[in-house]
Amino acid sequence: MLISNSTRALELLLAIAVVLCAAAALPAQNGAVDWSTDLCGVAGQSTGIDLAFDTSTNTVWVLDERSGQVCQYTLAAFPPDIAFAQTVIHPAGAAGNTPPFLPVGRGLAYDPFAQHLLVLVFGDTTSSPPIPTPQIRRMDTTGVEQGIPVNLVLPPGVSVYGLAFDTVTGNVWTRDVVNHRALQINPLNGQIVSTLDLPGEAVMYGKGIAFVSAGGQRTLEYTRGGVLDYGPVEMIRVDASSGAELCADVDLSQVPEEVIGILRPPTGTVIYATGETQIHKIDATLPAVIPPADMSCLNNTDGTIRLDWRNCGPGLGGAYDSIRITRNGNVYQIISGSMTAYTDLNPLPPGSVVQYGAVGVVGATLANTTCSLQTGAGGLIDYAIFDGVRPYDIALDPNAGELYVTDNGGTRIYVYNTSLSLVRILDTGLPGLQGIAYNTMTNQVVVTRFNSVNLTRIDPFTGTVGSSTPLGSGTNAVALTYDAISDDYLYVDAASSPTQVVRINAEIGSVGQLLGTYSPPIVTGLQLGPGISHLEASDTFIHPIINSTTSSLISSISEVFPNGFPSGLNFPTNALGAATDTVPNAIRGIEDIANIIYVASPPTRAIFRMLIAPGGNDFLRADVNQDTVVNLADVLAVADYIFLSGPTPPCLDAADVNDSGNIDISDPLYLLFYLFSSGAPIPAPFPSPGPDPTFQDPFTC
Repeated sequence: MLISNSTRALELLLAIAVVLCAAAALPAQNGAVDWSTDLCGVAGQSTGIDLAFDTSTNTVWVLDERSGQVCQYTLAAFPPDIAFAQTVIHPAGAAGNTPPFLPVGRGLAYDPFAQHLLVLVFGDTTSSPPIPTPQIRRMDTTGVEQGIPVNLVLPPGVSVYGLAFDTVTGNVWTRDVVNHRALQINPLNGQIVSTLDLPGEAVMYGKGIAFVSAGGQRTLEYTRGGVLDYGPVEMIRVDASSGAELCADVDLSQVPEEVIGILRPPTGTVIYATGETQIHKIDATLPAVIPPADMSCLNNTDGTIRLDWRNCGPGLGGAYDSIRITRNGNVYQIISGSMTAYTDLNPLPPGSVVQYGAVGVVGATLANTTCSLQTGAGGLIDYAIFDGVRPYDIALDPNAGELYVTDNGGTRIYVYNTSLSLVRILDTGLPGLQGIAYNTMTNQVVVTRFNSVNLTRIDPFTGTVGSSTPLGSGTNAVALTYDAISDDYLYVDAASSPTQVVRINAEIGSVGQLLGTYSPPIVTGLQLGPGISHLEASDTFIHPIINSTTSSLISSISEVFPNGFPSGLNFPTNALGAATDTVPNAIRGIEDIANIIYVASPPTRAIFRMLIAPGGNDFLRADVNQDTVVNLADVLAVADYIFLSGPTPPCLDAADVNDSGNIDISDPLYLLFYLFSSGAPIPAPFPSPGPDPTFQDPFTC
């Protein structure tokens, strides 16, 4: 029995050793959440806004946004990795229970020299005593205030979050989330010492900032997410002097809630982060070979796909030995290790969801990053950050090729070209701008406004406000379009249930006269979202479509006939990012130019360009032989192709002379009548080259 028990004990010990060895052999995973625990122990809390590392005790302090609490946590390498220790109240105290619910905490840092905690407070100037906005309050680790509050000296239009102590300069860093900068501030007088533009898109979601000094280099780390992420998904490291982006990213996508505050202890390969309800320990181990970063996948207007990334290899300029481009997991192309872009000239068919990879190769080691996209209708081409506060509706001047975008957060209209470069700004002085349309008959812009039943005219070059006319019906015209065929305005009335489109007269002397309404029949299952655009080429309309009567989430874009029945053209909007899955009415204004749809998205502050169908290059309709002249030779070329198995025209869209969507006997006859019998005009693009305005055909150039 003794021997048997000893044998069993030995077997058990060996089994445990095998498990431990196997666990030790597992590679660390960048971004993996090692441990999470609730904020502030048993005390109530609102949001964990920021955190700081106490080097004197190797503990973490977490600042609650509204309760006035700063909570301390002990750390360990084994469970429980994070354990609540105590709570102290910072000098500014808890937020009030009535509006404006101030003061609130915005940032927390630890000064290792004085062994003090620094609290960034957004104050309440109406309180007694008043708390200026914002200020730094210094306290010891028992909550006793040290010294006097320091008011931050900030320029207008700045909103700061997060606080990090610079152990080299003795200053603190905070994050200007409006202007996308990091500010270095002297904590003794509140003066800005330096500013640092944070790299990335102009709209960067996240509030966290941390300071790290390693190897003699001062660096900042901050949370970042792009327009498509609609929230922070990674932690980025930059040089604190130059702002250069360094290859030390940490994936935050595995954290079960949005990351707000961050810190990295002076040693180790983990970071700590706060969300609204928990504090998280996150693995920040970097692989031996760091994969390419910031990869994006976008459609081109001709249907090809472009890939972009930033190299993080060990070679000069971040080069790898080579880079493998993968498509749906299979190696598709091998390119130079210094390249940062690739174009797929032979993509998968329209409607495909494709995952591309850029794999950095160093010897036998592979470092992979991926991105996904949808080809064809609904595919994302690109986007631009709106220059105002909140983009709302879009109108097109087809003659000048200019887009007018209302700013619902201000009084201005922003005018862009079709590449989304800003052309001019029109300040109307009118608050609450909503719908907008461009009248090609009068060359005037008309707008609707929140809580107004009027249609107001605006000069398209000066922004001067003209006369107003009552709308024919409805009380909340959230989107507007102009029908040049009928000389009418149509607007989406969000106050109606179900949402309907109202048609009113645009003719001089009869403007605003009610002409009718439409909404999709119940049997179609379509519910209109707050956007509309008229397609002149087909005399139809396109709308964002809501997928639920309770959520108001936009799921797709559909084309409907003037009576509200769907045409059958429908494609998803998921390519516009996470906002469409989480924010009601994330899509507002919508406009069409040939095979491209422009979409305004207020929550992301972006204007998107989406592909309806691959449009190919610009072409001249009826120039079948591509000699830049439309004449009898083109009649013979298309007839030869149809009847005598002649050469395939280099641009089939040009050979579709009558733009019917088919190439048949009607095309040479149509052109013959036009040339010699004053027949019907040739459809656009004609007499000058351009994109195909009718995209629902199988032809490209």
